[in-house]
Amino acid sequence: MSNRLGYQCSVSRSAGHETGTARGDTVKGRCEICDKTVGFGHNVSHSNRKTNRMWRPNVQKAVLLIKGQPTRVAACTRCIRTNRKHTATA
Repeated sequence: MSNRLGYQCSVSRSAGHETGTARGDTVKGRCEICDKTVGFGHNVSHSNRKTNRMWRPNVQKAVLLIKGQPTRVAACTRCIRTNRKHTATA
């Protein structure tokens, strides 16, 4: 396999292998509560060159009280914090 400059690349992926699913317990890049997903934008250097980048939500596995029931969800840290505040006052 060669890249766009013609150099040979030694990286090859086996059929059926997807990045990030090796362990099977990976957390999705989407909050199950507020549906926050990846944001896109640019890194801007000192010379004002713009390169693409992503802002990923900080999604964690947590057990939250949803409708009075403890539920295991993949939630962003903002939702975990908000849920903790609401359960403290209830």
